[in-house]
Amino acid sequence: MPLAGVTGPGGSVQSRDKRNAAALEAQATESAQEEAKQEESQSEGDGYLHEADLTDLMASVDPEAFYAPSYEPFLVSMIAKILQAEAPIRDETLIRKVARAHGFQRSGNRIVEKVTSIVLQEHAATSEEIGSFFWKNKADIALPVPFRKPTENASRSIPEIAIQELASLARATLAQGKQGEAAVAAMSRVIGSAKLNSTHRERLEQALQMAESGLAPSLESMAVHGTSFKTRYNGGWNHAAIRYEQPNIGQRTNSCL
Repeated sequence: MPLAGVTGPGGSVQSRDKRNAAALEAQATESAQEEAKQEESQSEGDGYLHEADLTDLMASVDPEAFYAPSYEPFLVSMIAKILQAEAPIRDETLIRKVARAHGFQRSGNRIVEKVTSIVLQEHAATSEEIGSFFWKNKADIALPVPFRKPTENASRSIPEIAIQELASLARATLAQGKQGEAAVAAMSRVIGSAKLNSTHRERLEQALQMAESGLAPSLESMAVHGTSFKTRYNGGWNHAAIRYEQPNIGQRTNSCL
């Protein structure tokens, strides 16, 4: 009968068992990480909109600490996770997601300012006539944004889609031979918008014009400027006084804040 601690060519029985257990644990961890990477890659590249899964963060949510400096790293993590999955995202949509995750039914000026300040410090934002959009990185603004189709669990209205992403849908629509009203109607169907008001129609027509002319916002034309960020939320204009660099550039139709 073997005795505990008896050694042989491979060391003691306990040592071999520990090494085997450690190897199995490492293998399982590596396999889980690889599966997670594959799932993330598939969800990001399948052409559909996927909302961020905040399940792993919810246990650490603390509404009472929302404005505390010590809580900011957690908010940074939450915002980064949402932007990783959903950017470019309408400013009010991101703010609403963060607020609802903390159990806040309304997003007042302080919440708007808190979320916006983190985005401007850690990420980027662009401003359009219809509203503002938050981006994961400033460099992404200069890159084509593939259109993401809606799903049963994730959809957006036309004002909630950045013009760069609408322009990608417009290019695909034009490539199908559709023009004018037919193109507008086709884009509306893909987005899932049953009715078009004048604002929605103008936005789709703007995207089509961009696609037809080959124009695309450049990083320079979307560069940071100004001394304060202004976001339209809750029916009014809210200001978040954030300091950032001001490059010397001329007029533009869209701007990065």
